[in-house]
Amino acid sequence: MKKVFIIPKFCLLLIFCLCLNNCKKKNNGINVTLYNKSLSTIQSYIQGKWTLQYVKGGICGTCKPQVKNNPYMLINSNRIIFGNDSAGVILDTTIYWIKEKDIFHPSDSTFLLTYYYPAGAGPFAIRYIVDGIYSDTLKLIDDASDPIYYYYTK
Repeated sequence: MKKVFIIPKFCLLLIFCLCLNNCKKKNNGINVTLYNKSLSTIQSYIQGKWTLQYVKGGICGTCKPQVKNNPYMLINSNRIIFGNDSAGVILDTTIYWIKEKDIFHPSDSTFLLTYYYPAGAGPFAIRYIVDGIYSDTLKLIDDASDPIYYYYTK
């Protein structure tokens, strides 16, 4: 006669709970507001390569246009590079950190990440408010009255 090994219901429940707990997404992210920090603090947090996840805002407001070809942004303290998997490097230029009052915080000044397009002293100044990093997502905001919000992850 064969012996049947029966696992107690409590053990099955414990194993099931442990499996579910291991399946949860670990949030090792940081949450740091940057627009009100010193330039050295902002620069230290945003160094590195960031991949654009989505954008929203502008005229559409809540629209999220589809992001294609893995667009990225590479930042060091005074240089910014934009590119994607299809075109390669699209823009490689200097960052000018300008401390001014931005559109959202008129009573306080922040360091605006500013660069010119095309590279160098092109006619178009692009200015971003470095809002912060929230759960590993860098949030940049156009310094404009109808801004676009950019969300990047490392």
